[in-house]
Amino acid sequence: VRGKSWWPEETITEAELDFARSAEGPIHVLVTHDAPAFPPGFTYKGSLRYQAAQDLSMEHVDALIRRHRPLRHFHGHWHCRYDRMHPSGTLVTGLDCNQLDSNELNDSTLLWSRVSTSPTI
Repeated sequence: VRGKSWWPEETITEAELDFARSAEGPIHVLVTHDAPAFPPGFTYKGSLRYQAAQDLSMEHVDALIRRHRPLRHFHGHWHCRYDRMHPSGTLVTGLDCNQLDSNELNDSTLLWSRVSTSPTI
């Protein structure tokens, strides 16, 4: 349900995808909201419109992994803890929720920054 269990901001826009694709240099870790594919045991849910948005979101994440081939990819969204090797050789880690994965991502191992093209930052 839009605004209750799903928000449009969860998906990568075309502009954000283009910006991320343009990154140069090695990318060692990629952190996204969504996964590049359904986690183990998950499949489609919700309306056809939601399913189409889900497909597009996963396609965008998959495209970024194939383009940049990071060593690790961490994502949330599904609230399911798993590790799986992407066909590109990237280790994909699905994070659980409620800080259950604080051993994977914590202040000493993750420096988070939001990249912007705005000259005011």
